[in-house]
This record gives sequence, C-alpha cells and structure tokens, in this order.
Amino acid sequence: MKYDELNGLKTNWKGKVCIFGAGGTGTTWAYDLLTSAGFSIHFFCDNGKKEGVPVIDGIYTISPDTLYTYQDKVAVFVAIDNPHHQQSIKNQLEKNGVSHIFNLGYFSVQECIEDLMDRKDEALNKQFQCLLDDTDFLCKKFERMMGYPLDLENPKTFNEKLQWLKIHDHKPEYVKMVDKYEVKNYIASKIGEEYVIPTLGVYERFDDIDFEKLPSKFVLKCTHDSGSVIVCRDKETFDKEAAKETLDSALDRNFYLLAREWPYKEVPRRIIAEEYLEKLDVQGGIEDYKYFCFSGKAKILLIAQSRMDDAHETTTDFFNEKQEHIEMKSEHENAAVPPKMPQNYQKMKELAENISAGIAHVRVDFYELDGKIYFGEMTFFHQGGFVPIEPYERDLELGGFIQLGNCENTAEWR
Repeated sequence: MKYDELNGLKTNWKGKVCIFGAGGTGTTWAYDLLTSAGFSIHFFCDNGKKEGVPVIDGIYTISPDTLYTYQDKVAVFVAIDNPHHQQSIKNQLEKNGVSHIFNLGYFSVQECIEDLMDRKDEALNKQFQCLLDDTDFLCKKFERMMGYPLDLENPKTFNEKLQWLKIHDHKPEYVKMVDKYEVKNYIASKIGEEYVIPTLGVYERFDDIDFEKLPSKFVLKCTHDSGSVIVCRDKETFDKEAAKETLDSALDRNFYLLAREWPYKEVPRRIIAEEYLEKLDVQGGIEDYKYFCFSGKAKILLIAQSRMDDAHETTTDFFNEKQEHIEMKSEHENAAVPPKMPQNYQKMKELAENISAGIAHVRVDFYELDGKIYFGEMTFFHQGGFVPIEPYERDLELGGFIQLGNCENTAEWR
C-alpha cells in the first residue's frame, strides 16, 4: 500500500475502523501507521481472542459476529502477514457481508514506509515520525516489548545498550560482517578458510538456482536477514514450491525496518546455497555455540539445541567463562539437562575473541562437527535487543560488559 492510497482512504472514509489481527503486526506496525495517518481505531478483531480483551491505548476486541453486524459501515484492515491466512480472513469477512477490506500485513506497511522514506517530505516525516525516525521507533518499540522506557542518555541494561549501539556505532565494515555471503571472506582472512562452511552457489533470485548442480543435501538461506533457512535433506523429496515461497518472501522483506539494525540496510538481497553439515549421531539437530563478546573478550557462551529440526523445541543455556551453567533465560527455555561443553570450547573462544577484537559487542556463532569447528554468523544485536533477559540482574550484568566509550567512528546523534 502506497501513502497516497492510505491518505485517500483517510480522506474519504467516515465509518468505523477495525484492525483484524491483534498480534504483533496489528498492535504495532498496522496500528502505528493508521494512527499516524489520522485514523481513529474503534476496535480490534481476532479469531483467537474473545470480545472485550484490552489491546492497546484503551481499545478492545470485538467478536467476529459483532464485526459482521457493521456490514459496509466498517473499514477492516487485515493485519495478517501470511498471504494464505490473509486471503482466508478476507473470504471470511466477505462471506459475512463486510465489503471494505484492506490488506495491512507487514509487507503492505513496509511498502508504505519505504514510499514515505523515498519522498523525503519534512511534514510527512514529522507526521509519521514514530515509524520513520530510528530513535523514535526504537524508543516506542522498546517500551512496548520490554515494559520499561528506553533510556538512551544513561543506558544500563544489555538490551538498552544494544539500542544505543544501533544509533551510534556505525562502522561501515559491519555491513559485510552481517552479510552471510561476504562475511565468509572476512572470516577466512581473520582466522582461516578451514572454518568457513563451503558455499555451493549464490543467486539473485530463487528461479536462478540450478538444482541439478546441487548435491542431494544442502542448505539455502538469504544473505540479508535472519531466520530464512531452508534445509534440504533429500533433493528427491524436496518441496521446491514451499522453499520458493519462503525465500521469495524473505527477499522482499526489508529486514532493517524490523528492529532498525542498520547494517542490514545495505546488504544485497541474495540467496546462497551451502554444504549441509551432517552430524553422524544426529538426535534432533545440531548444537549452535554462541559466544557473547565484549571488546574482544568472550564473557558468555549460549548453547542452542535443536536448531535444525522442526520436530524439537529450541532450548538455550548460558555459561560463564568458568564453563559454569548460569541462571539466565532469553526467549527460550533451558534444556531439562544442561548440555555439555563443546570439545573445542577453548579454541572457539580464542577464535571468537580474534574475530570480535575492537568491537564493543558482537555475538560470534560456531558449530562443532566431529571435532571440526565451523563459523556460523556474527550478530550485533541479539534478538534485536527486544527480548527480556531473566532475571533482570543478568540484563544489567551483560550491560555492564559493554563499554560504550570504546566505540570508534560512531554516528552523530540524531
């Protein structure tokens, strides 16, 4: 949806306004865009929520049956990201007499934000400041996600300092470090090519992939985001259509907009094929060893399990420099039995510290297969800095490791 279309709706519409979808997209992106445009949101609706549930700013949910009674006197903005679910909701609404239906899933919001950014209109920049200005966006999202205001003047917690770094620490080399293709050359030059997972191909589009040239097992992922990983364990039964849908969607997504992790803004959107690392004793996936590094010192190790197996829940466990399991959670639960240390713990730690030298904070990830170490990725903003760390004292402890005064070549405050 372009801005002119949204503004035209605002100018001409006089009836009620409903956001269908009271989840993450509806209560943030869609809500902020519509209210900034001048819409008054009368209610939310969601198939998964009962009537009368408070959502945001004193606005409550209504049931689908109540929504249907408004017929053509309500404009419904469907804030659902999945295109199949979008169509299902649209069909549901049309079947029950609702005629003014508009898609406002993430990609529609993204299109409008990018349109507004391209215009460089001072008045519009002020009107949509909460979505267009990185600092305003981060402050608003942080308080919603974390439950307390973001203090950029005197940040203390780990999550607060990650937001500060997004705004201030803009070393241009970070762009290549988060590019899943370009980082391979960087890592090879820093610690050696033997730690790099071999690349089988790099493509501008999914349709460019020549599957005949790929082995029976491989991994596909986008270079500019996080999470768009497709694992092929058998090319003969590989669902290309599902893979294409996932990766095409990822290529369309402006990953920078999600959490204002600025390095991703400049990363070319491509797909790479990598060798599939098969563990001989696979039991639910490969362990991911994530070293939290602060000014070149690895202070915390996170071990994530079941990362490549959809049948298992991911668990995360944290360890200090003495390799002791510590009380700490962030998004995922701890494993029932704490995982064992990697065979090459010390070597991985040394490599992580080599890679992270001179950087206020970065997370460096590795895999270990049959005694061999492979580099995974570099992450500057763990979970975007928007997932609470429990207990809160751990958030403060990790925050204390980040020395903001050591940041060089920082961006100007805006």
